[in-house]
Amino acid sequence: MWGAPALIPSAMDISNLTFTRTLFPRGYDEQDVDECLDLIAANLALPLAQRTLRPEEVLAVRFRATQFGFGYDAAEVDDVLDQLAVDLGLP
Repeated sequence: MWGAPALIPSAMDISNLTFTRTLFPRGYDEQDVDECLDLIAANLALPLAQRTLRPEEVLAVRFRATQFGFGYDAAEVDDVLDQLAVDLGLP
């Protein structure tokens, strides 16, 4: 996804993520996902001692589902967040 699996992704890696847009099945609200990824990227840009984001917080994120418009493919977003949690320290 962003290089060697042993590497924690950089803020730039997170900022450069893209997802498939979907209408059917419903997807996740794009603004919600983008804001979440912005927060993760901002946290990763901090020096290690100042980072406050915990892997379990990444896994706990929930997004609104789209109703009558495009959204990001939910499975893709979930896969990225699952991988981020592993990269940030969850087994």
